Amino acid sequence: MLKDKDKLKEQLSKSPYLNTGTDELAELRTCVAELERSEAECKRAEQAAQEARKYAENIVETVREPILVLDADLRVKSANQAFYKTFKVAPEETLNRFIYDLGNRQWDIPKLRELLEEIIPKSTSFQDFEVEHDFQIIGRRTMLLNARRIYRESVGTQEILLAIEDITERKRAEEALRRAHDELEIIVQDRTKELKKALEELERSNKELEQFAYIVSHDLQEPLRMVASFTQLLEESYKGRLDKDADEFIYYIVDGAARMATG
Repeated sequence: MLKDKDKLKEQLSKSPYLNTGTDELAELRTCVAELERSEAECKRAEQAAQEARKYAENIVETVREPILVLDADLRVKSANQAFYKTFKVAPEETLNRFIYDLGNRQWDIPKLRELLEEIIPKSTSFQDFEVEHDFQIIGRRTMLLNARRIYRESVGTQEILLAIEDITERKRAEEALRRAHDELEIIVQDRTKELKKALEELERSNKELEQFAYIVSHDLQEPLRMVASFTQLLEESYKGRLDKDADEFIYYIVDGAARMATG
């Protein structure tokens, strides 16, 4: 814009019509003023764009999850510090690289290709796309990928914002909790079986005791009846013929036998 203004000024200074009239001169001066205003507006717009870009970059840097910004060709335009720290890589081996070529092609993951090449082109965004992969440096990781396609009107390009949440520890904790729950369930089932078996044994023992008591009671009834019968005969035959103590003793035997028989 500055070159255009200088060129116009040079053309005006060499113009043979510069002094042909005040109207023409005023018009030319108006054109120069318009150019200067346009130049100032362009500078302000450029500054605003730089500030907006810087603001966005600062926001991305404060996010704990790794974030990549990809261009339409899936090359890495930028990455935050969380990405470099999590996957132990450097900017020089990341920026402007094809995403599948990162880290000796360890990002060439079939499910990631599915997300970037099939899902995102058809949808504006996608959340919680789970990917599990073995990385050469950090080992096996489980990640949730959140991707969003963004159109930048100011430059007329499309970008993909890819956020990566490492949920490996959470998945391990969930798996450990699941195993503990399963083990506890097995223990409860085993304990329930043991208690059921103990209750069955107790019921058998009670039945055996009841049967034994019945048998004992039945076996004692006959001798008891004999004792009661002969004592009654003794009482009938010798009551008043013996002394008072003998009559009392016979009474106690008959009464006791009767109560045992009815009890």
